[in-house]
Amino acid sequence: MTVMATRRDGQLRPAYARFIAYPSSNFLSNTWRAESVSDTSHALARTGYGFLGKIATNTLKEFWPDAKKYIFKR
Repeated sequence: MTVMATRRDGQLRPAYARFIAYPSSNFLSNTWRAESVSDTSHALARTGYGFLGKIATNTLKEFWPDAKKYIFKR
């Protein structure tokens, strides 16, 4: 579900807002960042980290309830 989103009618479609928001916010943040990290390659890297963070969050939400049972046995 990192690149897909569920619409109101229940269908899965590409997450266009996410594809627009992650890169645009990172390129916009270049305006107040130091010059050493305010270039295109750093903005693209931050965009990739945003998607990786979404993947990690989705993975944790999916598997944490089962993992919690095995980690914290009572």
